[in-house]
Amino acid sequence: MKSLNQQNQTFQALSDPTRLRMIRTLKVVGKEVCQCEFVDISETSPANISRHARVLLYAGLIQERKEGKWMYYDLTDRRSEILKVIEKGKDAVFAGDDKRLKQRL
Repeated sequence: MKSLNQQNQTFQALSDPTRLRMIRTLKVVGKEVCQCEFVDISETSPANISRHARVLLYAGLIQERKEGKWMYYDLTDRRSEILKVIEKGKDAVFAGDDKRLKQRL
């Protein structure tokens, strides 16, 4: 059971659209995702992805793995109820992410 502080960190981390998109991408893909793939999917800079990943890491929502010069991110708990809600989200931004994700992968 998460403490009030942990729950607060989770919701603060998910309050940003880029971080929400990152979490949704990880849930939809079902495996770890390279930072470079997040850059292509979200059409943003590597520095921006790194900054958002730090917030998600601090909140305990993702884990990271470095391989050479590449960073890979994955969810810490794929069974989370909140992730199920996020995955079902319908939005034009999510649809664009899904299209770029299919092209990338």
